[in-house]
Amino acid sequence: MSESELLAGVLELLQYLQNQGKVWHTRLNSGSIIVPGKNKNYRIKLSPEGTADVMVIREGQIYFLETKAPDGGKQSPAQIEFQKKIEEQGAIYLLVRDLQEVIDEFTDSGRDTEEVNIFTLGSCKG
Repeated sequence: MSESELLAGVLELLQYLQNQGKVWHTRLNSGSIIVPGKNKNYRIKLSPEGTADVMVIREGQIYFLETKAPDGGKQSPAQIEFQKKIEEQGAIYLLVRDLQEVIDEFTDSGRDTEEVNIFTLGSCKG
C-alpha cells in the first residue's frame, strides 16, 4: 500500500467515525497555493512545513496523524520538529504505517467488529 492510499483509507475511516459523532478531523496541508484573482494572483499560505497530515479531536484530546508508507517512509526533519513541539503541548502524535493502527486507536475494535469490518472492504483494503 502506498502512502497516498494509506492516507485515503485513514481519511475514509475518520469520516465514518465523524459521521457517527465519535471524532472530529480535518486534513492539514502545508506549503502555499496560488489563487487567481480578477487583476492578480494571490499566494495563500497553508500550514507550516512539517505539519502532520491530519488533526483529530476525540473526547477533548488532540491527535496529529502523519502517514508514512509501510515499507520505510521516513519523517523529514521538519516533521520530527513538529512532532516534538506538539507533544510538548500535550497533544498525541501518531506515525501511522497501517490502517489497523488508526482502527485500534479510534474505535472499540475489540468489541465492535461491525464497525471495523466496514474497513476491510473498498478503498481501505491493504
